[in-house]
Amino acid sequence: NRKLATNLFGWLTDVQSPAVVSSSFTTGSPSRLTFRLDDNLNGTLAREDIRLRNRRTGVAIASRDWSLGIVNGDNFTDGTIKIAGRVTPGPYQLQIDRRQFADDSGNVRTGAIRYAFTIGSASSRRAVTASATFDDTAASFENGFSWLGLWND
Repeated sequence: NRKLATNLFGWLTDVQSPAVVSSSFTTGSPSRLTFRLDDNLNGTLAREDIRLRNRRTGVAIASRDWSLGIVNGDNFTDGTIKIAGRVTPGPYQLQIDRRQFADDSGNVRTGAIRYAFTIGSASSRRAVTASATFDDTAASFENGFSWLGLWND
C-alpha cells in the first residue's frame, strides 16, 4: 500500500515533461547510441518515432540497419540504438519530433529531440563527434558531448 500511495502522489504532482539526462555514442560494429530519460515512458516511445539520417545527404539509415531496445523502470527509461557496422561512415542525426511520447503521469514531451553523431571508420571504434540537443539547459559532459539547447522545428 505504501508503494501505491507513493506512486499516486508522484503521478498527481508530476508536471514536468520527460527530459534526457544522459547519453553516449560509440562507433563500432555495431555502433551504439544510448540515452536515459528521467521518467518512465510506459511504452509510448517506439521505433517508429525515431528517425536516423545522414546530415549531409538527408538519406535515412535503412530500417534493417538499426534496432532499438527500451527498458522502462521506476522513474527512468533507457534506450539503446544499435547501428550496423555496414552503415557508411559519416555525420548522422537522430531525431524524435515533438509530442511523440509522454511519461507515466501523462506529461507530453513538447520539444523535439535531436542528437548529432558521427560514425567513424570501421577501424576507429570510438565516437568522432557527438552533440545532443535535448532541452534548454546548457551544460558540458564528458567524452565531448554537450547539451546545446533545444532546436525547435
